[in-house]
Amino acid sequence: MRIHTEVVDGPLALRMRRLNAARERAIGRQILTLPLLAARLAGGFIAPATQENLYPAIRQALEAGGYEDIDKVCQLPGMPVAVLFALRDWWDMELPASVPENARLRDFMLLERRVRGALPPGMLSPPDLVKTALERLHFAPKLVGAVTVQDVPDIKAVWRPLIQALCDVVPVRWTGSQHSRCAWFTGEIETRSSGAASLLSADLCADPRSEVREALRWVRALVTGGKASPDEIAISAASPAAWDDAFLVLSREAGLPVHFTHGIPALATREGQACAAVPDILLRGLSQERVRFLFASLPRSPAKESLPGDWAKGLRRSASLTSPGLWRHALEQARGERANGDLAERALLPVLDDLARGIAAADVVGRRLLKGPALTLWGDALRMAPPQAIELSLQALRVADGREPGNAIVWGPARHLAAAPRAHVRLIGLDANAWPRRSSENPLIPQHLLGHLRLPSAEAAESDQVMHDIIVGQSQNYTLSRAYRSATGSLQAASTLWPKDREHVVGRSAIPAHAFSESDRLYARATDAGKDPQVRASRACWRAWWDSEQHTAHDGRVRPDHPLIVETLAEVQSTTSLHRLLCDPLVIRPAILTP
Repeated sequence: MRIHTEVVDGPLALRMRRLNAARERAIGRQILTLPLLAARLAGGFIAPATQENLYPAIRQALEAGGYEDIDKVCQLPGMPVAVLFALRDWWDMELPASVPENARLRDFMLLERRVRGALPPGMLSPPDLVKTALERLHFAPKLVGAVTVQDVPDIKAVWRPLIQALCDVVPVRWTGSQHSRCAWFTGEIETRSSGAASLLSADLCADPRSEVREALRWVRALVTGGKASPDEIAISAASPAAWDDAFLVLSREAGLPVHFTHGIPALATREGQACAAVPDILLRGLSQERVRFLFASLPRSPAKESLPGDWAKGLRRSASLTSPGLWRHALEQARGERANGDLAERALLPVLDDLARGIAAADVVGRRLLKGPALTLWGDALRMAPPQAIELSLQALRVADGREPGNAIVWGPARHLAAAPRAHVRLIGLDANAWPRRSSENPLIPQHLLGHLRLPSAEAAESDQVMHDIIVGQSQNYTLSRAYRSATGSLQAASTLWPKDREHVVGRSAIPAHAFSESDRLYARATDAGKDPQVRASRACWRAWWDSEQHTAHDGRVRPDHPLIVETLAEVQSTTSLHRLLCDPLVIRPAILTP
């Protein structure tokens, strides 16, 4: 069997090329990223260091102390994240023979050595991976065979010595766009010229949410019109974070298969919400509302399964219950109203005792209440930063969305799409300083301390320009959009890539030619909306709400002897509550609506 290796860049290209290989029933074809290629050459038990390995090593290195310049800030909650970004930036650069002499760089070099030394056995940083792979380069013909660098826009400087050395051992060919940065490459280059991609429209939308709405309308028009299948469509931005929430909500409303190549926010999942409910209590203390929400959010776990379903029966919702003692007393008083006697107390009180210990018990509480994916998220958040900053860690976590890119529309950063081009693309966010982005300095190792050295993050603007040119050049047709105002309402200028002469203003209230969801269709067709029973009922209810002079059919529509009303009226009432019950019957509504 003849082995052939394809080198790709990014998660989208990796999955798409592996899918293509499976469809072609290829034998002996390996699809690898550059870190995986280096690990393959380095040895069977060698793997690239991941975020899960790096965070504990970084925290261990920071706790060691002994720094000149960063010693006062090395224990701050955000320091591990800052160090991780700085290390990745530093490792992407070809390591220099010498560095400028200053206290910050001496601290950073010490920190970097400590992190590399603290990694688990077999987990290597990119420089160590390249060094180990070069020592075993003579095995390349048997391990990787002929190598094709497939549609990689650019190869970071740290990997270039390995690729150059491979050219002397096995055939290496780079296949990609004419805009790829391959001038340094000495092997065979197969360049695909840019096609005659046509710009269909350049939409000026009201805000980022309107951009997402127009993008989904564009997708729906392509799919329903038979012009493209979902696996031929892509939507991209230079940095997609500003549009993620809108895409997540509206794509689910539309029922469209949208794959997030960079993952979805962990807090947008049920497991993430379960994790978020735990630090809410650990950081802010016990309360009845927080405990109820916690057990409503928890996944199936031994702690939840041992709790009877009527554990909260008899507890007055007005009681705050801010300590384990108050909870113990309230549960004892309500014991007679529960079917299982003191079972709820025996199951709940030990958990409340752990929760009352505060954030110091984060690890113990997480292992007790969470399991499966939720426990994995909890562990990832604790590795990222100290427990006191776990809420920020949870906000930063992302998880896979569970969709296959081979049969879905893709949404993600431009660097992912440039490595796996598609025929029909829509580029959004073409505003000044958004695409191309402004070159930024690393806060831990700023440029003025680096002298002649230049980190890859300082070339963000040039990289964004290259990604734009590759995506457009490899597509059949494309559309652009930008927002007139940001999500906070500030005016935004157009990007240098924006075609002003093709600009088309799309009003926020414009009637769409192709609706992306049922609500969008009803918005476009007022006659159909007026016939919808739910719309008619909501409009009638809204008119009745403002008609305060007369009773309407919507007043008092609660079934007789509703248990919550009976329970509320059975309680001892004060003069104030009696006055409100007599003069404002709607005061009971919150009790009915509260789960």
